[in-house]
Amino acid sequence: MKGLEGLIGEHARIMSKEIVKAANEAESEEEVRHAVNTLIDAFIKEADLSIKGRHEYGLAGGFVDSKYGGVVIEYKFPKGPGKITENKDAPGVKAVVKQVKGRFKDLQVKEHVGMERILGVGCDGNYFVFVRMRGKQLDAETPQPVTSYTVERLLRALVSLGARGLSFTPDNLTRLFGSESQSAQEGIRRLHNLIKATDSPKAQTFFHQWQILYGEVCGYDLKGQNDKVRELAEHYHIPGTSPAELLFAVHTYYAIFMKLLAAEIVSTFSPLGTSALKKLIFAPTSEKLRDELHKLEQGGIWSELGIHNFLEGDLFAWYLDAWNDDCAEAVRAMTRSLDKFDPSTLSVEPAESRDLLKLLYHQLFPRSVRHDLGEYYTPDWLAELVLDELGYNGDPDKRLLDPACGSGTFLVMALNRVKAWFEEHRYTCGYGEDELLRKILQNIIGFDLNPLAVMAARTNYLMAMRNLLRYIGNVELPVYLCDSIMTPSEYGDLFVGKLGNAQRLKTSAGDFNIPTEVAGSREHIGRYADTIEFCIRNGYSSDEFIERCEAEAIPATEKELHKKLYRHLQQLDADNKNGVWARIIKNAFAPLFVGKVDYVAGNPPWVNWESLPEDYRDSTKPLWVEYDLFTLTGHAARLGGGKKDLAMLFTYSAVDNYLDEGGRLGFVITQSVFKTQGAGDGFRQLRFNKDGKTFYLKPVDVKDLSAIQVFEGATNRTAVFVCEKSKRVFGYPAPYSVWSGPSRIPQDVSLDEARELVTVLKMGALPVDPDKPTSPWLTAPKEALPGIRKVIGQSDYKAYEGVNTGGLNGCYWIRILDRLPNGELLIENLHDVGKIKVEHVQTVIEPDLVYPLLRGRDVQRWRAEPSAHIILAQNPKTRTGIPEAEMKRRWPKTFAYLKRFEGDPKKPKRGTLRGRSGYKLYFNSTDPFYSMYDVGPYTMAEWKVLWPEVGNTISAGVCGPLAIEKAKPSLPDHTIVAVSCKSGDEAFFVTGLLNSAPATVAVEAYIVLHPSPHVMKNIAVPEFNMSNSVH
Repeated sequence: MKGLEGLIGEHARIMSKEIVKAANEAESEEEVRHAVNTLIDAFIKEADLSIKGRHEYGLAGGFVDSKYGGVVIEYKFPKGPGKITENKDAPGVKAVVKQVKGRFKDLQVKEHVGMERILGVGCDGNYFVFVRMRGKQLDAETPQPVTSYTVERLLRALVSLGARGLSFTPDNLTRLFGSESQSAQEGIRRLHNLIKATDSPKAQTFFHQWQILYGEVCGYDLKGQNDKVRELAEHYHIPGTSPAELLFAVHTYYAIFMKLLAAEIVSTFSPLGTSALKKLIFAPTSEKLRDELHKLEQGGIWSELGIHNFLEGDLFAWYLDAWNDDCAEAVRAMTRSLDKFDPSTLSVEPAESRDLLKLLYHQLFPRSVRHDLGEYYTPDWLAELVLDELGYNGDPDKRLLDPACGSGTFLVMALNRVKAWFEEHRYTCGYGEDELLRKILQNIIGFDLNPLAVMAARTNYLMAMRNLLRYIGNVELPVYLCDSIMTPSEYGDLFVGKLGNAQRLKTSAGDFNIPTEVAGSREHIGRYADTIEFCIRNGYSSDEFIERCEAEAIPATEKELHKKLYRHLQQLDADNKNGVWARIIKNAFAPLFVGKVDYVAGNPPWVNWESLPEDYRDSTKPLWVEYDLFTLTGHAARLGGGKKDLAMLFTYSAVDNYLDEGGRLGFVITQSVFKTQGAGDGFRQLRFNKDGKTFYLKPVDVKDLSAIQVFEGATNRTAVFVCEKSKRVFGYPAPYSVWSGPSRIPQDVSLDEARELVTVLKMGALPVDPDKPTSPWLTAPKEALPGIRKVIGQSDYKAYEGVNTGGLNGCYWIRILDRLPNGELLIENLHDVGKIKVEHVQTVIEPDLVYPLLRGRDVQRWRAEPSAHIILAQNPKTRTGIPEAEMKRRWPKTFAYLKRFEGDPKKPKRGTLRGRSGYKLYFNSTDPFYSMYDVGPYTMAEWKVLWPEVGNTISAGVCGPLAIEKAKPSLPDHTIVAVSCKSGDEAFFVTGLLNSAPATVAVEAYIVLHPSPHVMKNIAVPEFNMSNSVH
């Protein structure tokens, strides 16, 4: 049996030649139509499809030349004036496109067929033009010559659009398997209860290993409580659960679905003609169902077809060891839903298949929580943009790595380019599909530390390559479960320290010491893992294991290390904790054996330093230091360290470890790395030292997409960064372009459509401080840069952030209700401001420590007026809280008010003064519990120039003595930046310069949402001189 994929490929090769031949010999349109339809009919018959061709088929708008299910074909004479050419604007092409588009509506009206279930085709024997529904619009593609590739697309559409069951589309899968579906609701709940109740050692060990791996990439605490995880639990009706158990259940549900889907994929081109899904559906008992699933989890149909590593490192087969009737019902519900789909629809063109997994995974998380948990994916058009900017054309001999591949979007886009390249160069490249597949498996590589992402990427890789897999017998999908930053050759991750001739791998089953001699190549480590599993399965002793290694030509000179590792794994097997560790070891070494690549592409995780697990922060510190990414010290380091993004380290590590000299990296990255003062300084060095050599990350291009919402529902500042690894120093300005246009770009548009929606302004970028190459980038049209540089420089003034309560504004911020005859104040606190709400209090306090408060909304261009008051129990000179003894003596009522919010000194809780994050970070427990920070003598100046700390520009205002409280200065809150002045004239002078057009343009050219105090380090405002008439 050839299998459906084999038939498609065979007929496409024959048909493409015959169709072109018919076009050359044809004397009329009718002859072309007859020849093509005869070939289509022959394919339908051999493929045993239940599709009936209809010709001269009457519709409201006229007669269709030919219709096969949802495929509508209009033919043209290849030698007449209406012929189809490569020019999309040619009269013949426009005419046939208009004709085909009309058939969509006609067919929808007559046969009630959704437009997404129709493919329109114009054909003259030399060219095809395809018309299909994209989003909400009909899209006519550029005409393409008749080749085996384009005929394959036609045949796949015949198979898919003539299907009898549901099609594998994102909408259908979401409806039956997404977060609102009964399958997901019940399945995830049952799996959650299973992992919570099981005492299976293997299930618990796999669960703990998943926590280690996933915890390092998710960006939130899996052990603590999280409001959004709580909301997710409520959605699945699982109250009071832990984040780890809930998310592990979600991931397991999705993993089981992917395995079932992947089994159906391979069954469509399997010569065995077997369906793993049917075997599961027809399993008569719970135990028989478990037996069939066990076969699948052990490799099943993939192993039969020579695909050896699809389930390698899989942590989601634990449910078989915790099996019960509830689990059986969860799986049966999934198989029943999946059986409603027609497997033949998986033969639709790869461009349709690639979205299935990421969209479904996206939909497993309700919209209200998915982005708070970091669950959003890279749109295809954005991945295509990165590959375009890299200059990657799909040459199979060029190597490409995505070191954080997620569900495999960049890999699939690259694979599509490789296949298109091969189709164009088929007759000149000198090799066929078998060698093409070998090159692909060697050169298109993905890494990820998320076990579920690895499985999704392997499934997508499999789907994209399914029509090639029949050409070679043994396949290893080059997608590996490993940490691409903490490579074993350098540190640990996973890998911690060196043991001479071994590397240490930390896991939930203990530390494994792996002899380095087996990790030099994919073949060695692969055979080593195979041999470990074979010997344990067959009861070999450690000495017999060494003999087996030597017989397999596996390096085994470090015999005692090998024996110790083998005995460790033997013991795990005896304790029912094995089944995955040999493969975990093999995958973890992938960064060592893949070698250097020509291109690195991807969207690395955007996780703040402070959000990383503490152990992972500690283990990566040496790398941050090695690449000199920690450039802050002291107080600035405490403030800026948390703003550092893991994507910074990803960039440097990928260039260093994987990129060949002269190779290019293209990452989707946060735009703030180019603009943020302090936290981004280390990144902007764009160089590192290795083995006595200096390498540069030469900017090739930066696409600034920060004004547009790129990821669905996520407001983040996106950029595409492309650099080249070089030993040569580069110069500024660097190429920089800004995309502007709509507030968001739809997820499902093509790259061409996305480009049509935006305006691109080409700019140059250079450090704002010419004497400090790591300073934030100044970006402006190249011709404007010289003029802007004239206002750049160190100011004679210094700016400061406003008063920071440390995280409990609702205690310090107050409203004066009445001024009592004795001078005291009746106040109430603004209890509901800020993220943390506090108790509402009305009380009487002394007036001495109460000051007018300026909030961000109180500052406008040229003026600022306070709208509330603040309690400042702080000594501006010593920068500490007023001693408690003094407070009790001089201001007892104010002290009593603050005491209400103190909290337990021994166990400080969130929502109390001692539980404030700022207090715990910057003060000792013996310091006054009401201490604040960012308070100094400058805070008490009568006249101030102020501007909001958040914004795309600077809009400065002036505040001076108030009519009612002349003796007390107004104090800015932490969202305001202030410059202290000696007089009103000086304040308005500084404000005038900051609000001037040159200064505004300069600030907008280098800030990113935060015109912070550093503005005064970069805008050369001179000191005010009353005797200077200009001033």
